[in-house]
Amino acid sequence: MLNLNGLPAGALLRVSTADQAHNGTSLREQSETARGYIERSGMVLVREYVEEDGISGRAEDRPDVDALVADVEAGLVKAVVVHRIDRGARDLRLLLNIIHRIESAGGLVLSATQFYD
Repeated sequence: MLNLNGLPAGALLRVSTADQAHNGTSLREQSETARGYIERSGMVLVREYVEEDGISGRAEDRPDVDALVADVEAGLVKAVVVHRIDRGARDLRLLLNIIHRIESAGGLVLSATQFYD
C-alpha cells in the first residue's frame, strides 16, 4: 500500500459547461470529494486548480493544468487528485499527456472515486 501521509496534494477540478456545473458533477461536489479523499489519505491540500468558464477538457491550452504541472515540477505538489479520471481531460491523448507530464515531474495522479493503475 502506498503511503500518502503528509504528501502535499493539489486537486484538479473541472466543469466545461454551465449545464455540467448544474446537472453533472459540480465543482463543489468535486471539491468535497477530493478534499475528503485527501484528508482520509493523510495528504495535505496545497491548492485547488479550478477550470470553469467553458474551458474544454479537449483543449490543449489549459492555464490551470500548466500551473499544476509547474507546482509539481517545483516540488510544491506531489500528488494530484481528481474526482474522476475524465475530469483531467475528455480526450484520451490529452489525458495521457497530462498524466505523463505530472509523473515525469515526480508526481502521482490519483482519482478520489475510481481505482486505476
